[in-house]
Amino acid sequence: MTSPTLTFDPDTHRYYLGGQLIPGVSSVLKLAQLDARYRDPYEFATTETGTLVHKVLEDWDTGILLRDEICIPDGTEPYLAAWRTFREAWGFTPVFIEERVWNTIHRYAGTVDRIGTLGDEQWAVVDIKTGDPAPWHGLQLAAYLMAAQDRGMFPVGIPVPRRIGVYLRANGTYAVEEYEDGRDGITFKAFLMAYNWRAANA
Repeated sequence: MTSPTLTFDPDTHRYYLGGQLIPGVSSVLKLAQLDARYRDPYEFATTETGTLVHKVLEDWDTGILLRDEICIPDGTEPYLAAWRTFREAWGFTPVFIEERVWNTIHRYAGTVDRIGTLGDEQWAVVDIKTGDPAPWHGLQLAAYLMAAQDRGMFPVGIPVPRRIGVYLRANGTYAVEEYEDGRDGITFKAFLMAYNWRAANA
């Protein structure tokens, strides 16, 4: 049986699995209203500066900027410096970059910033942000992890990949928060059920 195909509409930020609309991770978390200071997980990538920074980091990780560093836009240099420092300090090597992932069982999708290996060859799901750590970030990363597992993106037999938030600062520094609560995946699925119930009964 052929697996359904995921398509993405960048204008509306909507995902379609086999032609049917499915919720994105950010939409589920936004409905949950987890924090009075809530910011959409994709807000960083929709501001002018955020769009540039995300693109610069993607270009660096894919090797484009290694060939032409003069293309780095003004104001993004500190974020790139922070990201490069993180990669070196943690021995992080991206394998998947800005990868769209989806879960066929629970029917949701999202775009994970990075999936890769750490210096000890352990795998990690990494999300890049510029704000401060928040508990719901753990749910976001758990959703990406479950979707990546469903897609078979990790080698067989490895330990459960780590979930890491990397918080880049405008002064060129960074902070790391590792999310280890094993209930995060269950909690996300509960919010997903609530999202689907609301969509069906709106």
